Amino acid sequence: MASALLINDGALTQTHAGIQRLINLNYVKKGILTKDDSKLINKLFSMRQQGDYGDIFAYEKDEIYETLALTNDLLNKLRSLIKV
Repeated sequence: MASALLINDGALTQTHAGIQRLINLNYVKKGILTKDDSKLINKLFSMRQQGDYGDIFAYEKDEIYETLALTNDLLNKLRSLIKV
């Protein structure tokens, strides 16, 4: 969804690191998204990397539920920013 927001605004990148950098430059620094939003995007990327490439990883049930709730809020925020 973060990449959809960037594409919607004409910002293109081909890497996850580029998405993170452009989100920070174009949305966090301008106060459109919060630093906590940026941290969550980074955390989700890290969790995905661990899931895709890590040998062993474990998350506590409470951490997953909290992350899911925060992610749902972030997705709603990102949806509201995308111009259809």
